[in-house]
Amino acid sequence: MCEQVAIVSGFFLFFAPGFGVQYVAFVAPLLLAVHIGAGVFWGVSSGLFIGSLYAVYLVRGPQWYSAFYAPFPGWTPELGVIAWAGLGTWLWWHLADAWRAPRTARVNSA
Repeated sequence: MCEQVAIVSGFFLFFAPGFGVQYVAFVAPLLLAVHIGAGVFWGVSSGLFIGSLYAVYLVRGPQWYSAFYAPFPGWTPELGVIAWAGLGTWLWWHLADAWRAPRTARVNSA
């Protein structure tokens, strides 16, 4: 079940037309539960992306906050693309492995 939820949430993030930085937190524990390497890569790459966004948009004053506006400035989009491509690669490998499995194994595991 955890694997299926990781795949569905990964597809949600991969194909979503918009992006909210809070959505990456949903996928991280699921990927860690399914595949440690993919979970660590996703956590680090998406964390760098989100951290850079908050740092770029940081407004200092009596209270610090981040004021977001589009488009993302500087090198932050590239960090987002790295995270997105890593998630897409994991989805591709995972689905290709499932597709290559013998038909009887796919039927019996359901």
